[in-house]
Amino acid sequence: MIDEKGKVWGIINPIDFLLFLILLFGIVFIGVKMMQPNEIVQQKKEVTYSLYNSTEYAFIVNRIKEGDILRNQDNGDILGEVISVKTQPGKVITTKSDGTMTISQVPDKSSVIITLKTKAKVKGTDLEQGNIPLLRGAKVKIKGPSYSLETVINDVSS
Repeated sequence: MIDEKGKVWGIINPIDFLLFLILLFGIVFIGVKMMQPNEIVQQKKEVTYSLYNSTEYAFIVNRIKEGDILRNQDNGDILGEVISVKTQPGKVITTKSDGTMTISQVPDKSSVIITLKTKAKVKGTDLEQGNIPLLRGAKVKIKGPSYSLETVINDVSS
């Protein structure tokens, strides 16, 4: 099988064959990596969306101004620029002793709708800002220049 020159069946040296296989696997590995599609370039789309908070202290709500840049309180990602702020008396759902539910106003608190504009990432059919999917009902903790509060996305339009 191995002759006096160290070749298998008189054709190739086993060490040369092993080096050839390693080189071949390296070339195939690099070729596969080069042929894989690059990460899809994420498109961005101009989006406006609204954040809602039903009961927040008025002294916090009064600090929210048009032009503020809001960030995600958890990771610091920019969520967008405030383009409008609408306030109303604070509201909460209460249950009466007979079991019926009613909406009651809360003294010294306000409900607020903050409308933001941003360039959101398009992921398939979904929109995402930072790591937050722009879906109605998603909870978002926001941080402004001098305030923070918890909100819920209540509207998204592109």
